[in-house]
Amino acid sequence: MSCTEITVALISISICHPAASPGGLPGRWVGAVQWGGEVRAVRAEFVRGPAGVTGLIHVEGKGDLPLVEADESRNHVHLEAPGFIFLGSFQDDAITGLMLHAGQRLPFELHRTVYVQGKARGRSATGA
Repeated sequence: MSCTEITVALISISICHPAASPGGLPGRWVGAVQWGGEVRAVRAEFVRGPAGVTGLIHVEGKGDLPLVEADESRNHVHLEAPGFIFLGSFQDDAITGLMLHAGQRLPFELHRTVYVQGKARGRSATGA
């Protein structure tokens, strides 16, 4: 995914989703991190269960990172995955902040997405 494609996707998400009060971490998120002059895609999914928030963060070029710790308040979030720490602030349906990795402080942004389960129209599962 090119920098232009990621930028257009983030702008589209920002324009198409009106401001809403923070809903906490549970849900699906997409965004990017500025890393060494490049923009890398980030996606995450979080679920709240009896033991707290669990989930997975995928960083382009680093793969899937299981969430090992998550703390959140009304305005702030602290996420930890092996070798990575994400410190951010909720702003409507977005999280912005810094990703800490190998001594680097890298700006990131995530936007809440809506999962829509769709059906193929006009064709059956067999292609008929």
